[in-house]
Amino acid sequence: MKKQWSGIAAYLLGAAVLVYLSYRLPALLPGDFVTAMFASSHVTLTAEQDAQLRAWYNQRPDFGQYLLGLLRLDWGYSFAFLTPVSRLILEALPWTLLLAGSAHALSMALGFWAGVEAAWRRGGRAEKAAVGLMTLLEGLPEIATGVALLLVFAL
Repeated sequence: MKKQWSGIAAYLLGAAVLVYLSYRLPALLPGDFVTAMFASSHVTLTAEQDAQLRAWYNQRPDFGQYLLGLLRLDWGYSFAFLTPVSRLILEALPWTLLLAGSAHALSMALGFWAGVEAAWRRGGRAEKAAVGLMTLLEGLPEIATGVALLLVFAL
């Protein structure tokens, strides 16, 4: 039981560190949003407009307000898309769930088929090759597999 609580505490500590970094890291990065948006633009800002934009974009809530916003699912405003972040996430969520669900169903079907084939041909070369291939695929990170599939299907 003690081991279980230490695992939960480690996950909570990791989540707290990630939340704090998501709050603090943008302020530590070099540059700012105004420079990034208008540096390569044909728009020329006056000094007053530049100062007003910097003041508006650089408003940062304190950490407590940031945490309350996260709990209320108020994830801020996207200056690049000029819309709330929660709206962007909700627009992409159905497609993300469809893609993840279909990938999960396909991997389950292929895994079931490969398992049945390996059991049917037990002790043979096909079984050894299938087990080796599945072990290799299990050890690959999903991001590497995704990049490889993008390369295959993009070409």
